[in-house]
Amino acid sequence: MKASDPWYLAKRAEQLAIMMLTRNGKVAVSQSPQAEGLDLLATIVNGHPAGRIFGVEVKASSDIRTLVAKDGTVRKALAQQLTERLGEYPFPVGAMLFDMQTDDGYFVWILAPSIEVRTGSPTLRRSSPLRAEAVTDDLLRKVIQEIDDWYDARSLSGKVGREESTILHK
Repeated sequence: MKASDPWYLAKRAEQLAIMMLTRNGKVAVSQSPQAEGLDLLATIVNGHPAGRIFGVEVKASSDIRTLVAKDGTVRKALAQQLTERLGEYPFPVGAMLFDMQTDDGYFVWILAPSIEVRTGSPTLRRSSPLRAEAVTDDLLRKVIQEIDDWYDARSLSGKVGREESTILHK
């Protein structure tokens, strides 16, 4: 948020993110209890007893150009803050950026779920530079499918903990 943005924009943006993530009925969202952690913890609701969680950081501005450049690249200072603060989680993490003038949302991966082609091993890939895409129902379905596929690969490979996951730095 810009320093001049009203305090309530952050809360409003979180509500927009929750609405967009839960609209298809496949995701349940809770607000993270940690003050320094993620804004939202989301769980894919598909009958897996262990839960398929992913994290979402939410940012808002009355002028989206302060967060995202015209080409979709997340502004350098914000990108650095997001990757430094959120780049060590053991599960996929994305950010939702909102233009509070229009309620338009943008999604960007911080730790993208990926599956190694040669080995089928699940990895978490840090994107660089961070590129935001406009949030649509199709994009969110794709994001949820990528996370679901990552957890499937993780189950098949027997990888359970953070120590066994690989984080690739690009």
